[in-house]
Amino acid sequence: MMGDPFQGIAIKNGYFSLEYYGGSAWRWTHITTFKYDPARRTWFLHREGGESFHATDPDKVESYGRTIRDFGRVAFADYDSNKQFGQ
Repeated sequence: MMGDPFQGIAIKNGYFSLEYYGGSAWRWTHITTFKYDPARRTWFLHREGGESFHATDPDKVESYGRTIRDFGRVAFADYDSNKQFGQ
């Protein structure tokens, strides 16, 4: 309903994040962060997470997130957002 959920890319200190925001009455955010590994000369998934809330109660936020401890080493080339959170 809100159109394209892609909000942008943030780049800082060897990391980059893909940022999303969408929904209708139920709103959500999702941020996927990758970290560069200079020894392997490639990017790896570092963290995924976000929040959701109802537009009529924006102070009641539910957060979720996972880190490399949860999903292991996932190279950027092998990353599939549908597999990571089962969406």
